[in-house]
Amino acid sequence: RAAYKDGGIVIANHTGVTDPIKLEWAFWNRRFHMLAFKELFENKVRNFFFSKMLCIPVDRDNFSMNTFNQVKELTKNGYLVGIFPEGKIIREEGEVGAFKGGAVMMALRSNVPIIPVYCSPYKKFWAFSDIVIGEPIDVRGLCGAVPPLNAIEKVTEHIREKEIELKKIYEERTGKNDN
Repeated sequence: RAAYKDGGIVIANHTGVTDPIKLEWAFWNRRFHMLAFKELFENKVRNFFFSKMLCIPVDRDNFSMNTFNQVKELTKNGYLVGIFPEGKIIREEGEVGAFKGGAVMMALRSNVPIIPVYCSPYKKFWAFSDIVIGEPIDVRGLCGAVPPLNAIEKVTEHIREKEIELKKIYEERTGKNDN
């Protein structure tokens, strides 16, 4: 698979607190930003850490256009922005939870593809995790530049299905079944 060099939205399943670091490593040769809940920035130490990790604070109760604009500007300049579309850590081993539509809406607004990534769950904090990176998905090509809500929902489900396909690729390559 050819290296992807333009801006884009990276989506991944969310299995634990080290997932952002896994994505940083997977895209080590790229400037990579992550969306993170604003609560993670509430004390000085965490604020320092997450700011240095290039995380963008997001208010999950009051998502602002400022976040959309930041993502659009970053991706326009060739950066990748990581999002966990499940919106939370999914503790059930190997499960890919329901996706929220924010990643699709950001990709549409930014006119960039979504790059799906599957992170295998880890058994211990320090253990290695396998990552499978899928091909970029042209969201506008699937639903148009100004789609109705039901088209966004269909594309969101399509992207979740791609994530499940990546999980199956991981299982086939490793002989592991996380369920």
